[in-house]
Amino acid sequence: MTELSAIAANAVLPPASLEVLQVAVPVVASTAGETPVVLPPEDPMPYLRDVVKRLAEQGVPAQAVALEGSVSPEVLRHLKETAASLLCMTTHGWSGLARMVLGSVAEEMMRKAPCPVLLRRSVPEAVDRKHPEGKSAQAR
Repeated sequence: MTELSAIAANAVLPPASLEVLQVAVPVVASTAGETPVVLPPEDPMPYLRDVVKRLAEQGVPAQAVALEGSVSPEVLRHLKETAASLLCMTTHGWSGLARMVLGSVAEEMMRKAPCPVLLRRSVPEAVDRKHPEGKSAQAR
């Protein structure tokens, strides 16, 4: 054991926790001339519980958190209430017209989050990016 690894093994780290969070956004449905109807959002908990289960199988304890409302304000409120030390999130990486019309939650988090933000661009599962050795990116 090297001196550095001995120090690291004896280091006292503050307790850490991992929350897997998703914001369910209500859908406003209407047609021309009709009164808008707010439809309840899809329950994110089945998905979140599956993610927590997969993390637990890898030895990573996590907690599922489902919020409802507008994404950016809800995430920012949660970060402040929990005194989060890091926000890790995926981003679609949209640009141009899609970004102008839909906005960018990731960009807003980068500007307004009370903690550091780590972004990872999401890649749809249907896209099988090949690695030079012929292996898919997920198999590496």
